[in-house]
Amino acid sequence: MINPNKIRSSVSGLVGIHQPSDVDFALFDALSLSSVSGYYVDEIPLFKGEYFINSFCAKDDSTVQINEKFQQLIGDAAVSVVNRVYNKVDYIDREIFYSHAMNFTKLQNNLKNGFVGYRLQVPENKNWAFKINRLWIEVDGGGDVDVVLYNTHSFDPIETITVTVNPALKSQEVVLNWAIDNESFYKGDWYIGYVYDGTLIPYEREYNNSNTRNDVRGLDWRSVSFPNHNTATLPDLDDEYDLGGEYNGLNLDVTTYIDYTNFVTQNTSLFARAIQLQSAIQVLHGFVASNRSNSDERYASQMKSTILASLKGTRGDGINETGLTNILASEITMIRTEIEKLQTGQNGGDSIMVSTLS
Repeated sequence: MINPNKIRSSVSGLVGIHQPSDVDFALFDALSLSSVSGYYVDEIPLFKGEYFINSFCAKDDSTVQINEKFQQLIGDAAVSVVNRVYNKVDYIDREIFYSHAMNFTKLQNNLKNGFVGYRLQVPENKNWAFKINRLWIEVDGGGDVDVVLYNTHSFDPIETITVTVNPALKSQEVVLNWAIDNESFYKGDWYIGYVYDGTLIPYEREYNNSNTRNDVRGLDWRSVSFPNHNTATLPDLDDEYDLGGEYNGLNLDVTTYIDYTNFVTQNTSLFARAIQLQSAIQVLHGFVASNRSNSDERYASQMKSTILASLKGTRGDGINETGLTNILASEITMIRTEIEKLQTGQNGGDSIMVSTLS
């Protein structure tokens, strides 16, 4: 999986465009004209800045809007390329911590005041990540409670949500969608939970197999508490207490998966040529399909067969050419080959290492 928004942000200024010689279309700003990689989209045959403006922009778009749409073009092309490169299954597992029937009758009275919840650990495999989809608060009582997520690299919470617990519900679902990917804070330990003070008392999981834990591939989890810790900061790790079979009142739904976002954002130059090609292909397709009625559109109609030949590699007279789509496919294959060369380092080996968080 990837985070499309982070991919888009990381390629800003990676591939640029030269200022068109026609002053009517010389509207690109410094960011659009810059290219960290040295690749410019208008270096692709038949591509022109005018084609982009006429097919991707409205007639009344300001210069700011035109440049925003150009950056969007590059970002969307990057996401498209990365999705093609990483086209294998990246899902690892999904589980609810406790899935057996529970009898909401007996209360858990052994908890001490302080932070209670779970310690979550990802394996050493690089690019493994997880997402907390939702949780159920299974307590007696009502009122507001802050559910917080900590990482051991930060004293401040990474995520916080205030939940108003309905006293009429014995089990209340809370949608989170908290993605713990390999950007920013990643390794180290994670803690999710709340401050227990006796207002909300968890039910005890004592009915039949209700206390049976479900293992999650790619994630180690255990129920813990930090007695007397009642502030919104990371607890002292030396004070951790293993709750064992004692239920803390939270039941998590977690997905584990492989996330390639950090590898891409740290190695954008590897993808630059493919992004250049994909951007040009999108613009040429859009220009041919454009219905805008002006001289450039009429010219596009006259050039349609030539543009399509450039894209597909086949001209109407039966002459085969190497089309842009075929060139892009070859570039995608090359990127995969390069990644395979780096795979040992990417997966934690010691022969070749890549630039990625650990």
